[in-house]
Amino acid sequence: MELEQSLVEARTWHVKYVNDPKIARDAANSDSTSLEDLILLASSQHIFVREAIARNPRIPVSVLTALFPSKLATHDDFRLARSIVYNRVHGAEFILATIL
Repeated sequence: MELEQSLVEARTWHVKYVNDPKIARDAANSDSTSLEDLILLASSQHIFVREAIARNPRIPVSVLTALFPSKLATHDDFRLARSIVYNRVHGAEFILATIL
């Protein structure tokens, strides 16, 4: 019974985590957020959450590639592209992989 309650609480937390913009942004910026949760947050509807994910040094290049807009048509596209390029660990690697 205790395990079941823990699982229910974890699922509830995950739903709130993704749906509450402030919690999602804070988690995207946190060093303690699991990679699995960071990847989940990369699909957020909120641009500021996706920007935080793009700047997170723990996010893999494959996620940055998936986040990068196919066209720079809107202000949000530019914001996200800039955040990806400014990723202090993978930004340069992403630029080189995109250009070459």
